Amino acid sequence: MSRSPLFSRFMAGIVSVILLTFFLFALATANAAPLATTVVTPATPNGWGAFLETGTNGSVTFVAGPSTPPLGTGSARFVLGATNVGAALARQAYPGQRFDQITTLTYNTYKIAGTPTTLDVSLQFNVDYNLTDGNTAFQGRLVYEPYFTTSLPAGVWNSVDALAGEWWATGAPGNSTCPQADPCTWTEVLTAFPNAGVQTGGLAAVLFKIGSGPASFDGNVDNFHIVTSGGVDDTYDFDNSVAAPGPACTTTCYVSTLGSDSNGGASVGDPLRNIQTGITNINVGGTVVVAPGTYYESLTVNKWLTLDGAGSGTNVAVDTLIIPPSTTLTTLNVTVGGNSATDRSVFQDFRMTRAVAPTGLATETGSGVALLGVSYLTFNNVASIWNGVYGVSVSGTGVDHLFQNVTLGGKLCYGLALQLHDLHQRGYI
Repeated sequence: MSRSPLFSRFMAGIVSVILLTFFLFALATANAAPLATTVVTPATPNGWGAFLETGTNGSVTFVAGPSTPPLGTGSARFVLGATNVGAALARQAYPGQRFDQITTLTYNTYKIAGTPTTLDVSLQFNVDYNLTDGNTAFQGRLVYEPYFTTSLPAGVWNSVDALAGEWWATGAPGNSTCPQADPCTWTEVLTAFPNAGVQTGGLAAVLFKIGSGPASFDGNVDNFHIVTSGGVDDTYDFDNSVAAPGPACTTTCYVSTLGSDSNGGASVGDPLRNIQTGITNINVGGTVVVAPGTYYESLTVNKWLTLDGAGSGTNVAVDTLIIPPSTTLTTLNVTVGGNSATDRSVFQDFRMTRAVAPTGLATETGSGVALLGVSYLTFNNVASIWNGVYGVSVSGTGVDHLFQNVTLGGKLCYGLALQLHDLHQRGYI
């Protein structure tokens, strides 16, 4: 093992319930046919998704340039504005891919002039240290950072070979052998963990990430190339090419964090950026389909509709997480319910969290869901956890609320508050 005195100024990821965030429009597996160059754009992400793993003051976007990118005319740009921000671009891919079968692993990086040589976008895998032992639990990430073995100049595009660099582990057992302060060569990783590979199942992922740690960063990634002895030969060109917006959505609106509110939203390949835009644009009785990831919004539903996320769990690779942009805001305000007992408004497969009331129990500000005198609602596979006073607050004269497979929990008070004004009583759970 090489002995580097350097210690990274940024973390690779959260070894916790939120693993990563990104959006699955098209999944690739290790058994897929070899590809030529896959162009990844906001309109056609090809399974890649951008998200903030921590913090809010940062972004991953697709831009033109800078300078002359190695492929196409653009690249993926990573921007940090605070020390607590971690920004990532990821793809659920290569489940069960053995590391000892990877023969090429390269990409190009760029950072603006004046950026320290110790800061570059890292390459990471969700790792399984023994693919043969049946343990499929999340075991952290294996992280490559260029600065451990080379100093990359700023203001120009640089090519990096991850197999020739050094890697460190975020979780056990890898972090005892290859800690961040003393990373391992690729050969040392394979020697210590001969059956290691990419995590299997829904946790399989390859990602590029910067943060948390530096107060600021502005850099880019392009031309990711992975080849294996098993037949994978994939090159990804991150580009800014944006097709003309498609038709405006009316009966079904698609939303993704890689989308744009200037898109039409009528197809998976032309998604909107914000859930509220989908709610506003959709016809009465329509459906808003929300891709996996984290959405910082406070929503108002003022029509009969279906809001359909990807899952209510904590893995933003496959689940939909909604967090209000301010701690004083309720996450989901429903002011108009369903049309009838058979034509119901349906809310399903998403998670709400982190709305925190500013003053204690005297206010409902910051609750997860507020149902304001509405009727004919179905909540299915929804979690409203660690919100303000209530997970769900039901008030007014509405009737017929159906909760199925719902997890509720208020930070300051109750999971469910029934304030039935017509009965002049309140109930709390």
